[in-house]
Amino acid sequence: MNMLGQAELNKLKWRCRRGLLENDLFIERFFKHHGSALSVSLGQGLERLMDLADNDLLDLLLARR
Repeated sequence: MNMLGQAELNKLKWRCRRGLLENDLFIERFFKHHGSALSVSLGQGLERLMDLADNDLLDLLLARR
């Protein structure tokens, strides 16, 4: 399994910045606990999640949808 390098991880963190503070808090906690163990494929999946609108992402994170 190919792991993300530090430069790739930093780029992904930047890509994951959101307009809603609530989303940022969820994402920040995720990176704190799992950032060092992210594979390239999981990073790609996370990037696809970031294509969601802020409110849709929050609904997903809160299991409202």
